[in-house]
Amino acid sequence: MADDSQRTGLKGLPFTVIRIRAGDPIHPNMVHTGTGFFYRLDVGPHQVALIVSNKHVLTRKTWIEFDVGAMDGDRNRILGPATAVRAEAGELPIFEHPDPSVDLAAVPLNPITDSLEAVGKKPFALLLTKENLPPANIQSALNVATSVLMVGFPNGIMDDVNNLPIIRRGTLAMPYAANYRGSADIVIDIAAFGGSSGSPIFAFFEHIFPDDAGNINFMTRPLIYLIGILHSGPMMTAEGLIVPAPVPTSYQVARTNLMINLGYCAKAFRIEELAPVIESFGAAQTRIATSQQ
Repeated sequence: MADDSQRTGLKGLPFTVIRIRAGDPIHPNMVHTGTGFFYRLDVGPHQVALIVSNKHVLTRKTWIEFDVGAMDGDRNRILGPATAVRAEAGELPIFEHPDPSVDLAAVPLNPITDSLEAVGKKPFALLLTKENLPPANIQSALNVATSVLMVGFPNGIMDDVNNLPIIRRGTLAMPYAANYRGSADIVIDIAAFGGSSGSPIFAFFEHIFPDDAGNINFMTRPLIYLIGILHSGPMMTAEGLIVPAPVPTSYQVARTNLMINLGYCAKAFRIEELAPVIESFGAAQTRIATSQQ
């Protein structure tokens, strides 16, 4: 039978993400790396499985490759090497957030898993959902110094033998209720490097939880909520200037810019704003199919 512990709490976090590699259109030998995570989105009456990441990870690439994990006969994740699935430019639809200032995009998961099932493989993906987003009472408890976890592949680093990501721990650098510089962003105090782009950020209440009245509640198990998606961070130039910049996806180029261990993250509820984009795409596909009949 399936091991439910693989799908809940801390044990499930490593299985929510997938490493992404992509080809550069200008420098053919350059390979960009980033992080994506699995998410099930309600689109009209349908549920759509997605790989969510950043626009700068998924768009304007010559090819994109995903490192997919496998499951055994009991539907448990196998700790073993990934199977790489490559899509050339234009082969997968990319659903970009409709706001140009929001660095958020997704691709459908089913074409990727279908290609593996067609050759007898059993892909594994642990999908996050709207239920993993923080409800109002949790949002009000997301104050400065709240612990956060980032799951991803900094500089493309991973446990290749077991297809496992790196999990880093930090804190909220500002209250969740505030919108950083007027955008629906949060700031986290964490080391973020190239390859971390697209990493899901989770609020993590390990042993205690403060309620709205300021009382401290002790818990028997941790509370984990998806609160953001890393997209950029401030960098210090060689001249000492502090400037915001996307977290780089390529780690093959010498740099004089230094990350200063802060990350800018889109609030996770913005994933839900992809639904109209996907619904419009589906409607357009239906019209095209109808017109060809």
